[in-house]
Amino acid sequence: MKKSVVLPLFLAVLGNVAFAAEVKFQSGFEKGLEDWELPKSRAEVGVSATAASGKQAAEIRFDPAGKPEKRHSGVLWSKKIPVTRGIYRVTGKIQLAEGYGATVGIEFYNAQHRKLGNNGYHFGSAPPAKDAWLNVDFKGAAFSDETSYAMVKLYIPYGVKQLIRLDDIRLEALPVDPAPPPWEPQYKLRPEEKAKLTPADIPGPDGIVYPDFTYAGARADVLKQAGKTVVRLKAKEGDDISLPLRRAVDSLPDDGGTVEIPAGNFKMRNMLLITKDFVTLRGAGSDRTRIDFNYDAGDNRVDLYGIRNGDRIAPKQAVHIYARPAGLRSLKLEVDGREFGKFTRSLHSGNASLYAKNLPGSVKPGKHRLRGTAEYQDGRKFTVEAEVTVDAAVRPTLPEQAAGSFIAFRGRGFTYRDYRIAQDGVRGESSVVLQDKNHPFKAGDIVVLRALETPERRAVTGNACNWGNFRSTHLFIREVQGTKLTFNQPLRLDYPVADKSFVRKFDIVRGGRVEGMTLETKYDYWLSSVTFEYASDCVARDLKVIQCGRNPVYGGHAKFCSILDCEFDGSWFNGGGGTAYVGWDNCSDCLIDGVVARRMRHAPVVQWGASGNVIRNGRFYNCDSQWHAGWSTENLFENCVVISDTKEFGGYGNAFWASSPEDGAHGPNGPRNVVYNCDGYSISDAVYLGGMNENWVFAWNRLRAKQGVGFFFKTASFDHILKGNVVILEDKNSPFILFATPDCGGVELIGNTFSGGNGKLFSGLHRPLVEKDNRIIPLDTKLPRPRPQVPSIYEWQLKHKR
Repeated sequence: MKKSVVLPLFLAVLGNVAFAAEVKFQSGFEKGLEDWELPKSRAEVGVSATAASGKQAAEIRFDPAGKPEKRHSGVLWSKKIPVTRGIYRVTGKIQLAEGYGATVGIEFYNAQHRKLGNNGYHFGSAPPAKDAWLNVDFKGAAFSDETSYAMVKLYIPYGVKQLIRLDDIRLEALPVDPAPPPWEPQYKLRPEEKAKLTPADIPGPDGIVYPDFTYAGARADVLKQAGKTVVRLKAKEGDDISLPLRRAVDSLPDDGGTVEIPAGNFKMRNMLLITKDFVTLRGAGSDRTRIDFNYDAGDNRVDLYGIRNGDRIAPKQAVHIYARPAGLRSLKLEVDGREFGKFTRSLHSGNASLYAKNLPGSVKPGKHRLRGTAEYQDGRKFTVEAEVTVDAAVRPTLPEQAAGSFIAFRGRGFTYRDYRIAQDGVRGESSVVLQDKNHPFKAGDIVVLRALETPERRAVTGNACNWGNFRSTHLFIREVQGTKLTFNQPLRLDYPVADKSFVRKFDIVRGGRVEGMTLETKYDYWLSSVTFEYASDCVARDLKVIQCGRNPVYGGHAKFCSILDCEFDGSWFNGGGGTAYVGWDNCSDCLIDGVVARRMRHAPVVQWGASGNVIRNGRFYNCDSQWHAGWSTENLFENCVVISDTKEFGGYGNAFWASSPEDGAHGPNGPRNVVYNCDGYSISDAVYLGGMNENWVFAWNRLRAKQGVGFFFKTASFDHILKGNVVILEDKNSPFILFATPDCGGVELIGNTFSGGNGKLFSGLHRPLVEKDNRIIPLDTKLPRPRPQVPSIYEWQLKHKR
């Protein structure tokens, strides 16, 4: 049945009316672990006299040395706490005395012990001090009428050494009241509201006001600036082309040119760093030119990369130590028996086993002995040594950073200081005013504009992550008038003076291209195949990347870059730390078009301030699509097929997933991301939005979920537009939309078809603002994709933008 209903914004259907806060559970561990259960794990759990208050606290010790656990179900569980549907607050104290990454969570169950939902606070950022007692303070939502009891649980990472203390845990029931958004909404606009529209907004053909996506991708006029020089690489079948390729790139003039790699199968042991503008590496086609990346530290497991016994090296030369990654604990560098650099794996180290450190300035010219040591979790140590001569006449031969990819197009990056703005940067405007008139900026410069995550800002967004980039974008300066900088495009966000917003110049590499080849990584090292770092207008085209070490082709601090018509299959490492991704990291206005990816972790993905990026016409198998971290804003996923049919490769099982504010490793994501004309299949909830998400648009998609709900909204996920979608739920126990918390108002449901599920349009602690022309029908897994008025909002904008 079709129906059209408009409801007051904060009307919520709440079976239980608001009530006074009530303490449901309290434990200061003064009676030891009396109120707690110890699930099976290798962690040592007891009590300690080091407490936040009183005489005792829980203490958890865990060392992954020996045979690390792959997974565990927590290390400390509370007893079952009787609760019903509602909102609950968990408070307490935690001390991260060694390591970090613990999560304090609450899980809700029904009387048959089936888990209904969970919330948690992830301490995924390093603490300010090892003896600091950090606040545990978060809310859990029991959104189901079936809720019977809850359990407070402590989880720890299974791959890093931990010493944790927990104290003063308290659970209290809160009033369940509809809540307004945490800030004044500004993104849900109507085409007729012309006074509110800004140059950052484009009304679409379907009555939805979209962000402006027309800036995405490498610019043809910039690529035309590339030099015409062509160098044809001379190589025989099976050759290692590392050195010939390095020499060919170095031989190109300042305006760049093309290095042609012939058809054939080649090897490449050394990594290639390209800092020159407009360099193209061109193979004979992905089906004809193949390069095997075959770097390996060898049977000794550790290598002083790029330095051999007897070499002459520069003063303050970067020394690189690379080791086989499996089970690695730490890397250490010494000169003449004195340590000058050490790397120890932590929570976010992923599969890292590559480290570089400059020689100290105190090392004088003459002969010296370098020593590198790799120590593993099982206690084994491997060493490598080289006698070198420090010579002031020698130039550095290695970059200061350890390698991050086999082929890297990388600019110099941030070599300038920050310049604070004097007036708020306003969404839709194209300029900011600086405080300092003595600044280095000129027309043509590229800058990052960023607002800091101040305590006041965190109080609004609940952001638990204390690292990474959040409100951030990359812009070219079009004009400078005194302290006023005018950019090439309008701002997508506000940049308040109160949040210490600043502009910083950086140096880039431009116009790099790699195309027409197959790239395969033969050994397990955390190296991407191709990266664009501090780059603009770079392009990867017609690449087939097999079993990358980290990411296949990836961008960081990139602007106007493109990945086109590529195929990516598999990664050596699918664990944490940022790996097996297809997408953009801290990039602005980049484009992925026509990519096929299999067995990756998160694909497509955007994170860490990514904004204005477009990912379209892709097919992504065995992975999920994500807004993974850091206030990613106004990105478009369009006409993509996402098959999230397994968690084997590190995906979460959703078709589309966005991180939560209480996630201390990632934080929340920003406003007005768009999913348009996509086709998603998932084994869990089709769409999961973790919170602080304003006015996201899901239009003309088909979503099919094996288990769970169609849309899961929590923690101030509000003002969304769901229009023209087909949502198919195979799970007969799930509603199509779940409002997990009572602050998810303003959601509009227009012209959607819902099939299967439990027949309920929505459930939970809120309800839609608008219900119009939706229909609910029995389960039909063969429903066709919807047909939007225009198949591509990106192409429509390019054609119709004034």
